[in-house]
Amino acid sequence: MLDRLTLDQLRVFAAIHQAGSFTAAAARLRRAQSAVSHAILTLEDALGVALFDRSHRTPRLTEAGRLLAADASAVLGSVEEMKGRAAAMRGGAEAALAIAADAFLPRAMLIAALRAVQADFPLTPITVMTEALGAVEASLLECGTDLGIVTTLVPPASDALERNHLMAVPLIAVVAATHPLASAAPPLSRAVLQRHRQLVLADRGGAAHHPGGGVISTQIWRFADLATRLDFLRAGFGWCNMPRHLVAADLAAGTLVALHIAETGGAALNAPLAVVRRRGSADGPVARRFIAALRAAAG
Repeated sequence: MLDRLTLDQLRVFAAIHQAGSFTAAAARLRRAQSAVSHAILTLEDALGVALFDRSHRTPRLTEAGRLLAADASAVLGSVEEMKGRAAAMRGGAEAALAIAADAFLPRAMLIAALRAVQADFPLTPITVMTEALGAVEASLLECGTDLGIVTTLVPPASDALERNHLMAVPLIAVVAATHPLASAAPPLSRAVLQRHRQLVLADRGGAAHHPGGGVISTQIWRFADLATRLDFLRAGFGWCNMPRHLVAADLAAGTLVALHIAETGGAALNAPLAVVRRRGSADGPVARRFIAALRAAAG
């Protein structure tokens, strides 16, 4: 049996609720008042409850009517979203976009890019995963992620993926202010660094990666994410290279101290980032907007 409740009935109901009367709703909808009244009667019959109290000169919403008016607005809102999403798809927009971003990517840039996407494609669902090292490309190969932002310091995971340079993130060698290296006379030689624990990032297989010069110390601790490594760095467990934007506040507060390393001449290092996608895949409008906005944010 077909449901007798229709979207047209809900639109009439919502118009009466918003306009305040049957007469005002009829004018807004450009219909005869008798047609508006008939739509409400059939809606009440379909729902099995009275929506309006007609004992007054002007019909008033019943308690049930007040509650169901909110439901009617929600249903109509969902229908409009559905129509808008379908219209975007007819224009070639992706049904959804899933992004895996390396934790080296500055969060402010990611937010700025997604704000631009939201402005142009407000109904497109977005999934954002923050990953480390090889996990970015693994998500494209194993989880169906559409795009990735990966550090190119990690070797490509597969020939099925292609990379395009995006930007370089400045790195800085740092250590906790309480660590012995913080008071060591600069510049620090490789021999000096080797005697102190180095905190390195590791991919899913446990392979260590140390952006900007490889693993130097003879004693290393591995971490799967930047946030945990930063906590241990602050706690004085060792030294490492960190993205400058992640430690700027700590350096200003004196919690962390920058190290002058002889091998680099004290120069800043960089971690290159690239957009990675499945080879031969074509970006849709949403993905293109995201990449363009990300490049603009990166300057």
